[in-house]
Amino acid sequence: MGMEFMAGRRVSYALVVLAVLGCGRNEGAPQVTSVQAVAAVRGFDAADIPASLDRLNSASFGDAALVPGLAPFLKDPDPIRRWAGTYLVALLVDKGTAHFLTPVLQDSQPALRVIAAGSLAGLGVSEALPVLIDGLGTDALLPYHDPPKAVAAFARQTLEALTGKKFITQAEWRDWWAGIGAKIRWNGERYVAS
Repeated sequence: MGMEFMAGRRVSYALVVLAVLGCGRNEGAPQVTSVQAVAAVRGFDAADIPASLDRLNSASFGDAALVPGLAPFLKDPDPIRRWAGTYLVALLVDKGTAHFLTPVLQDSQPALRVIAAGSLAGLGVSEALPVLIDGLGTDALLPYHDPPKAVAAFARQTLEALTGKKFITQAEWRDWWAGIGAKIRWNGERYVAS
């Protein structure tokens, strides 16, 4: 089953706009163990999306210490498991574990590249911004998002939230990046020219 087909399924779920709303950490929640996090990814079942997403979202209340144990899923040949791993790692990652998620910026699936880029860009990893800009040109949908949402719309929202810029076309975003990319820095809230 291809990811584009799965993206059209309706589920009671809204993908967190990672860079806009932040990560899934909740200080009051019980600590999630590595075993629970791995089980949530390994057990993701496209036939039972609501329960599978509930397990992933519950595991997102862990912390970045879980990321190394989840890293093998980021290269999993099964696209469903790779998506589940990327989704959870994107919610858990911090600056100290960002290097585990960075290779996903080269994934074959546009949705995974943009999900990883949204999370990394929100941590100040500026090399994720061109991946978001490239994501503006895809017609792929975010897997398991209800209602269906385009990867390009997610990329645009994330870019606008993290840069304060609003451009209409991908070409305008590319021109902006070409002019500012070498001078950009993260101030802890958004990207600014240095």
